[in-house]
Amino acid sequence: MSPKFRSVFDDVRATYQPRTGRESNLQDDHALVGPRPASVLMNLGIPGVGQYREGMKARGMILTAVQAVTVAVFVWRMSELNDSRDTYVTETDRSRVQHDYDRYERDNRAAWAAGIVAGVVYVAIQTELALLRKPGTQAGLSLSAIPLLPLPTVGFAVRW
Repeated sequence: MSPKFRSVFDDVRATYQPRTGRESNLQDDHALVGPRPASVLMNLGIPGVGQYREGMKARGMILTAVQAVTVAVFVWRMSELNDSRDTYVTETDRSRVQHDYDRYERDNRAAWAAGIVAGVVYVAIQTELALLRKPGTQAGLSLSAIPLLPLPTVGFAVRW
């Protein structure tokens, strides 16, 4: 072993402080910045419950309510789609077929849009929990706008 390497090794060993007792527990508490695994699993079943379980109760209730509304709108639009499809399929009057088909097509587009919105809200809630940083840590939640057009845009940040 070279003398220079030995000198560096001795310096590192002299400055090394092993963690023992209460000090290591305090440092480990500050190292935990993300959500607990149980919160993530609960959030997959009912969006917003993970945030509620992590201590952000108002945020969790708001997110759960938003997801419930989007799912309710999707279910309502699917019901309307089924009704308009049944009306279109059973229509025998040739003068009303085009009108019923147009209604069916409009309801089909609305149901797709409602389903996509519900899915986007679900993914956004899961992403928000994944980016969650507990209060008191250095990192925080920060979402930025991604420009969709090559035009100059103004960014924004959301901090809960």
